[in-house]
Formats: sequence, C-alpha cells, structure tokens
Amino acid sequence: MDRSTWRSAPIFIRFRIIAAEYNDSLIPDYQENPLIEALPPIREKEQVIDMLQCYPDSQEAYRHWPPELRLHFIRNVMKSFKTIPRHIDLGERISSMLRLGYEARNPRLDGYYFDIHKKK
Repeated sequence: MDRSTWRSAPIFIRFRIIAAEYNDSLIPDYQENPLIEALPPIREKEQVIDMLQCYPDSQEAYRHWPPELRLHFIRNVMKSFKTIPRHIDLGERISSMLRLGYEARNPRLDGYYFDIHKKK
C-alpha cells in the first residue's frame, strides 16, 4: 500500500478518552471478554421501549390557546418517537452481532496476539 498519499489528521480535531465500565455477563461465552464486558448490558424489551419512546409535552391548557400559537405546537409531533416491534428486533440483532463478532476477538484467549501478528 502506498502511504505517500496519506494525510495526517488536522490538529483541530478534538476527542476525549472515556474509561470503560465493565459489566459482568451471565452468558458463559461472553464472560472474561473485556470487549463484550465493556458493551452496555443486554436490556429487557420494556427497558428498551422506555429508553426509546419520546412524546412531546402536552397540557390541556394548550388546547385553549389561540390558533396561531397552537400551530407552533404542531412541530412538536416531529419530536415524538413511538417504538414498534421492528425497533426492538433491530436492537436485539445489533447487540447479538456485536457480541458475536467480539467473541472471536477475545484478547484474553491463548493465541490471540499470535494470530494478529500472523495475519499481517
């Protein structure tokens, strides 16, 4: 690969380093894998729904306001989000795929570092 065309990253790019929080996994295949244990915990469907759903603030008094003011509340509908079964399914699939991919990349397994250098 020709690296002469590579450019260094601009100096103005900012980033922050966050310390990982590791969660113990109940699934034996995921235990002792720091990549998987650093992921958020697997949540129940009800928890996911509560985290995703968002409804605009609505008060009974708004209904009695003049029409020109109530018109501005219509845009609040765009802020709402109703969780449907497809969202739950997608979240479960992404969570499963991430964990499956990290399962084979466990840095605590014997031979992990040997395989990295061997593939170069």
